[in-house]
Amino acid sequence: HLYLQDANPGANRVNMSKDVESDEDCAYTFSGLPTGNYSVYIGQAEGYVSEDYQKRQIVNVIAGQSVDEINFTLDSGTTIAGKVVDDSGAPVAQARVNAARRRGGRWATAESDLNGLFTITGVSGDSDVFVRAEKKGLVSVPVGPLDLSAGPAEDVNITMLKEASISGVVVDEAGKPVPKAQVIAWKVGNDQQGFGLPSERSDLAGVFTLGQLSEGDYQLEAQVGNRGFGQGKRGEKIHLAAGESKTGVKVVTGGAGSLSISGRITGEDGKPVNNARIGAYGPNSYADSESD
Repeated sequence: HLYLQDANPGANRVNMSKDVESDEDCAYTFSGLPTGNYSVYIGQAEGYVSEDYQKRQIVNVIAGQSVDEINFTLDSGTTIAGKVVDDSGAPVAQARVNAARRRGGRWATAESDLNGLFTITGVSGDSDVFVRAEKKGLVSVPVGPLDLSAGPAEDVNITMLKEASISGVVVDEAGKPVPKAQVIAWKVGNDQQGFGLPSERSDLAGVFTLGQLSEGDYQLEAQVGNRGFGQGKRGEKIHLAAGESKTGVKVVTGGAGSLSISGRITGEDGKPVNNARIGAYGPNSYADSESD
């Protein structure tokens, strides 16, 4: 699957975004493009390592002309094979098994068969890969790190337990319910290992439910607007046993970070670019904004 995006979006032109699939001869074509610069990149190809967006190609297009030989070479990577079981040792079928690098990025996935067996293909040959299984009502902690730099990993066993959950309400410092707040669950010990943070939005009454949680200790953070993960106030530790549902939890918004980054976004011609999204990443934090 290939994607194309406008590399220089702006107020005076329509932002272009398209996606296509390669055909049986591995060829692809994006058609009907106006003049401009475009980013072309691979989204996902079954059996191959998912490409990093940083490996995109910038292509200059002139309306009415064709640009050929924008080619990509994919890495078949390596494999991870094993078995998914429950806490009694019985196989778990139709569990989705994901593999991710510790530093994050796109996942490689597979599904367990009737005997709980799985094989994930197209995994990056890194030394810090983790695997995790998901199925409705069940969850596992990440297993790893697996060192795939020397070849495939075999006989990887994943044990799934009943999912735990936390539910409650998001309020502001005055105690008023906050709708559409992003509620993030930070697991103490930071063992998500490249799989991201569990998060959900509160409803119009400020009520939220975070499911698919494994046993352990958590702290909740609620954010509104574009303040970003990791900049708010985290609540007290909440301990969850496997399968436990913790209810009546109150999460208070607020506590923005004290630092800010500001600047101006321009195109190659020096003209300002409005409505551009910009993100800032740091240790255990993220924030984004939009140019005016």
